Amino acid sequence: MCFVVHILTRSAITLEVRRPAGAAASPAFIKKVFAIRAGTIGEKDLMIRYSEIMGRTAIPQTTADQLLFANRHRCCVCHEPRKPVQIHHIDGNPNNHAWDSLAVLCLDHHSDATGSQGFGRNYTPREIRLRKQNWEQQCQIWHETHDEDEDDDSDPEPMATLYKRLILTTDQIESYRFDLEQGDELVFNFSSDEPIDFLIMAQPEYELWFNDKDAEIEEEDERIMARHDSFEAPSNGWWAIVFHNPYAEPADLEYDIATWPGE
Repeated sequence: MCFVVHILTRSAITLEVRRPAGAAASPAFIKKVFAIRAGTIGEKDLMIRYSEIMGRTAIPQTTADQLLFANRHRCCVCHEPRKPVQIHHIDGNPNNHAWDSLAVLCLDHHSDATGSQGFGRNYTPREIRLRKQNWEQQCQIWHETHDEDEDDDSDPEPMATLYKRLILTTDQIESYRFDLEQGDELVFNFSSDEPIDFLIMAQPEYELWFNDKDAEIEEEDERIMARHDSFEAPSNGWWAIVFHNPYAEPADLEYDIATWPGE
């Protein structure tokens, strides 16, 4: 079993990665996985599916991090805190990761911009680009004038944020640990093209779960492909959020996680 562990604190982010040799989701590896089922889904469908996964490149992590910071991890349309966000490709090209082509949108306004809910587009690419530019200018002024040591409950900032897209291979576990105080909130959104398991639990329980022992799990969804929600820490301590793929198909997983101070 391969796994990746990320440790996020209230003030900083550190990474600890362990992955066995050969576990990377290379094109050859993914093609081989699908080839196993070629007899059941057909060669044509196999290659279409393979092209869909490999044809869309991930936004560079540095670009995603800088973009979310420049937008205060908020939608450039509604500016509301504590909402899951997505990075939207304004020109519709999922492989164009130029700064001017990327906008931060909440789920509702992302649907409005793409028309993905079947109601048509409410925002043109030009309008999204103008809203992005205006909001990023406001955020720049805020960063330049804001006292980081001063708490503002009416205009909060996330304590830690993470936006990522990856291929979650069979038996891979991607887990994140958050140091939270009682009442702090985990706000998350994820989508996957294949079913995965999603869990939230206290860190000591995660250690038990990882070693196949009985564990008390706060939230668990099996064979889920999308969810946007929040979780309020019931007590102080480390809390783990876990993506697990125990299934045969590799999953193209994209997610946004942010921790916010308790209200």
